[in-house]
Amino acid sequence: MRERHAGLVAQQLITSSLLMPLIHYQYHSEKGDILVAGILAVPFFLIFGNSYFSLKLVSVLLSCLTVILWFIYASDYFGKRTATILALLLIFCPSILTKISLISWGAHGQANFYIILALIFFSYIHFKKDKEAKNYLFLLFGLLCGFSLYATKIFLVFLIAIFIFWLLIDKKIIFKIKAYVFTAGFLIGYSPGIYYNALHKDAFLQVNLKSVWGYFALDNVLIRIGDFLFIFFKDIPSSFMFFNNPNSIMNYIYYFIFLICIFLVAREGLLMKEDKSSLVKRKIFSVAGIYFILFCLVLSFSDFKLEPWDGWMGYRYLVILYPFIFLVIAHGLSIIFKKINNKIIEGVIISTLVVFLAFGGNLGAVELVKISNIMSYKGATYSRLGWFVAKTYLPHEKEKAIVIMEKVPQEEKPVAYEAFGFHASMGGDYSLFETVPLEYKKYAYKGFGSMNLWSQVRKNDIEEAIYKKDDISLWPKL
Repeated sequence: MRERHAGLVAQQLITSSLLMPLIHYQYHSEKGDILVAGILAVPFFLIFGNSYFSLKLVSVLLSCLTVILWFIYASDYFGKRTATILALLLIFCPSILTKISLISWGAHGQANFYIILALIFFSYIHFKKDKEAKNYLFLLFGLLCGFSLYATKIFLVFLIAIFIFWLLIDKKIIFKIKAYVFTAGFLIGYSPGIYYNALHKDAFLQVNLKSVWGYFALDNVLIRIGDFLFIFFKDIPSSFMFFNNPNSIMNYIYYFIFLICIFLVAREGLLMKEDKSSLVKRKIFSVAGIYFILFCLVLSFSDFKLEPWDGWMGYRYLVILYPFIFLVIAHGLSIIFKKINNKIIEGVIISTLVVFLAFGGNLGAVELVKISNIMSYKGATYSRLGWFVAKTYLPHEKEKAIVIMEKVPQEEKPVAYEAFGFHASMGGDYSLFETVPLEYKKYAYKGFGSMNLWSQVRKNDIEEAIYKKDDISLWPKL
């Protein structure tokens, strides 16, 4: 449903039929990715029409660009062997990464694209330039980071990681003009988020109706350290879900290979010569290490929790670590192959690994029936429209909200008004049902009920506290 809301954005941009300013189609502070995906889908909707296939091509495009950029990056800093192995690991990856990357509402899959872009830019400024980088590069880097954060809030973890590393290599950076140039660029890049938050009186950084910083707590430190270790040694390998099984032995074999490669990479970093290329590799892996540890700490010390009971979707947060896991494995294997120095053995090992990964991962998850029907599904839906109309215009501009809803095609009005109920559940404002025309009230009630039921089922969901507010007692009034 969320995917096809991006399709609605694309469809209405093409037909010049936007029902309100584009920014209001973003129904949550953290949903900038919806607008990005919708805008990117425009050329595909023009070529292939209003279909689910057109929408999926946005995800395919970003996924392909992510693989290409990682290959270019690894080739530039680690060599062709590491880059080739990395590309193969990205292509023949655990199926969860492919599934998440093909969801067109962006978020976690889309974040991998922004992360590699930011890493390329950061590395160019700090590792590639022989002379000190000029101010305009810091401005562009700030623009990229700001827009990436607007599109996907989960990018914030990587942004903090590179800022920590930046402080470690240049402790006086906060006193330099370049830091302020970067900040200016960042604020410009994040300006759509600032504008949206100002319109809706949201926090500067908000996720699920709550400030990002409100999710963190430092209580029960020992328990949270235990959570950190559990994430590192249990949740991450389980998330690979080879053969669609979180407990598959292949998950732990793959992770064990990763741990061995960490040791090999660390050993190489300690023993390598102090030339520029070696120092750059060490710094890149330092960034990756800081990011990896910081991400696990964020999950441990916050209300953002994994949901293993929800299958592969429950591990969705972790996919933004995968490219770095693959980079470590790729370079670790390169170290081994360099020592062996035998092309035949190298080819056999890589081929065997690819076959196991293919059948345990992507190939095993392919459902040909669903692929064959992809053109028969519409790419756009009005099923979220009532949500953001209600959020934007009610209760103060009731007439304007009704005028907008009257422009919805007749056959789409039931699902559009159903989303009114979504907003009632989210905000606890039952008075908005008075705005709904009598013939569509039942659909609004249905939306309210389904959202409440959804929150009860997803007991570990971040939004649970919002949905279960004690002062919301709507059922008697309905």
